[in-house]
Parts: sequence; structure tokens; C-alpha cells
Amino acid sequence: MTAGLAALLLQALPATAVANECETDSHWGGSLEFDYTSNFYEPGSYNEMRTAGLNGILDYRFENGSKASINLAGTHSFDNPKGQYWKDGWLKYGNSDLFTLTESITLGLDGSLRLPMSEQSRKDDLHTSLRVATPLSIDLTNLLDGLEFTWQPRLMKNFHEYQTRGGRSLKEWTLENLLSLDYTGWERWSFNASLVFNSHRTYQGARQKDDYIHAESVYYDLTDNWSIGLMYSNAGIVYDLERGGTGSIELFDKRNATWSALISYSF
Repeated sequence: MTAGLAALLLQALPATAVANECETDSHWGGSLEFDYTSNFYEPGSYNEMRTAGLNGILDYRFENGSKASINLAGTHSFDNPKGQYWKDGWLKYGNSDLFTLTESITLGLDGSLRLPMSEQSRKDDLHTSLRVATPLSIDLTNLLDGLEFTWQPRLMKNFHEYQTRGGRSLKEWTLENLLSLDYTGWERWSFNASLVFNSHRTYQGARQKDDYIHAESVYYDLTDNWSIGLMYSNAGIVYDLERGGTGSIELFDKRNATWSALISYSF
């Protein structure tokens, strides 16, 4: 996992896991977040990876409660190789509270369109991706004030120019399952623990691999708009086409684990 993967995970999390939204009468809102991310290898070693990233979200809220947003992000890599790189952008429209199932359970629906801006997407001749998500949120205030659980299954369809690239089969379908636990009940502090399972299928219909990313973060609100935070994340593979099952989820793997320092501005 590269040092910038923590920033990628941030894009996958619900907005409440990144920064608290400001109460405002304006239909416009969003956030701007800077992160410094590093792995756990010794400074100066060949495997050291450090990045500085910027992630921006601009959204517009409609009267019916739905929201349209654009998410753009980029990183500066200090190591192997050095340089500035765009990440894929996303256009999104949806409503996280579309259906109220009970007093404490809501079901949403949203769709996203990928903007293939990253170097890898350009190498793979990716035109775009369509992703549909159905977030299910459960208010756990009866257990602990400020506690909420979210399960968000997401199905993504890629659209490449070719089905293979450089002798390898490209991913056509990805099924993502995001599990997220948020706690915002302690003064200016907020906490999040998230786990994402991904299952991939190639254009030939073969199951390619199942992987995961988990992250734990803590934020402190300096003001109504500014917050600082720390994040730890790790990634791994639980199934590989060639090797089969490769084990269970690991809390720490030096090859893949990263930590991030974050500064966020929301409006």
C-alpha cells in the first residue's frame, strides 16, 4: 500500500468521518483537508513512502434533502518516485436519508461517476466508472450518546477502452462493503473506525481478489470550521486468484500500514 492510500480511504468514508459539517442556511458546503501521510519504515530507507495530500469536496444541498458533490484530490510524493499526482475525482448525487425505516434507522441511495484523473487510470485507459451505494445508518444513541453505525454496500462498474492491459485482466466489477462506526458525543472530539471489504471481477468473469482497508481516526474541533486529526490505516488481501485464501484481517502489517496527520476546514 502506498503512503497515499489513507487519503484514498478518506474519500470513501462518509462526510461525518472526515469533518463535522457546519450548521448553515446556505445550500453550498464542503470541506478542504490537508494530510501528511507516512508508512512505518525507517526514515531514509528504500521502502520509506511519504506524501502530502489535499482533498477537496464541494457540495450543493437541494430542498428535498438530496445533495450533489464533486470530490477532487491530489498528492505530492516525497519518495519513490517523487512528484505531484492527481487522484481520481468523483461526481456524486444522492440522499443519505431517503427512507426512514424506524426512528433510529435510515436508508439512503446515491450514485457516483468517476473522473479518471490518476496516472493509473490513464495507463489503464479507463473512461469512467459508475458506482451505486445504499447506505444504511443506525443511530445507537440508546447505547451511547453520539454513537452511529453505517453499513454501505457499493457496486461499481468500470468502463475501460480494453479488457486487458500489459497481459493482465482489468477489473470490470467491484463490490465494496463499508462498515463505519462514528462517535461524536464527547465535547469537541470525534472518533471513527471503518472497514472496507472489496471483491473484484475481471471482464472475463474471473474472481480476481478480495482485499480490505481499515482505518481508525480521531479529530478535535479547534473552531466551528477548523479541525485537526490523526489517522491510522492498514490494508491487505484475504483472497487471491493464484494463491486462494491468504488469511484474516491484520491490524498491523509494516508493508501496508500508514499514519496520517490531518488538518480540515469545513464550510
